[in-house]
Amino acid sequence: MHSLRIGRHGWVTSAYSPVIELPLIREPRFPRTVCYPFARSELGLISIQRKTSSASCPQRLRCRADFTRCKLRPWTYYCLFGLLSVSGLRLGEARNLKLSDIDFDAAVMTIRGTKFGKSRLVPMHASTCAVLRDYLKRRRQHYAAQAASPYLFTSQLGNRLDVGDIHRTFYTLSRQIGLRGATDSHGPRLHDMRHVFATNTLVRWYVAEQDPERLLPILSTYLGHVTWPIPNGTSPVHPS
Repeated sequence: MHSLRIGRHGWVTSAYSPVIELPLIREPRFPRTVCYPFARSELGLISIQRKTSSASCPQRLRCRADFTRCKLRPWTYYCLFGLLSVSGLRLGEARNLKLSDIDFDAAVMTIRGTKFGKSRLVPMHASTCAVLRDYLKRRRQHYAAQAASPYLFTSQLGNRLDVGDIHRTFYTLSRQIGLRGATDSHGPRLHDMRHVFATNTLVRWYVAEQDPERLLPILSTYLGHVTWPIPNGTSPVHPS
């Protein structure tokens, strides 16, 4: 009979031909993180491309979370979460954005010091530019009596936003709007917005009868990936 045996390093080795080795299939040590497929209506709560008045959403955020510490705080998170949902940026990339990285005339953002150490240009929609302009106007008024921080998104003290505070704020809002249970330790993540952005881009290409495989390098470059296709697990299951 043809037999198999376990070889070195966990490989399955054929008894007839020890040269041919097959990888031993093992269960993953830890469960794989499942990306949350945000619905358009869910992203609409914090999206900066809403058709409704931009003044209403930060007011709602102020009521839903404890944003009374700083009048600029609801506008900051309104714009930050919205920008993540419509741009596909990594949280670190958005958090590190500086005022000099925003070019409204060209409608582009310069993303510097990325995960792989490369810079890239990311275009901005006209509605994104409009809301960011409004945020910067409020920001200038808020910090009129102190030196302006070079960072786009700042804390109540004028420093770059703390990454822990960003996640805590998102978790709080997620629980209050029903995306996460009151006692849940797991649920939708900010990084899932990036996954949904990539998935929706692919779906639009399929709907438009374009060739996604040919266009993948464009999406990969836009997202700041070094290689393509997009690594396995980037895109969640899409109802389409």
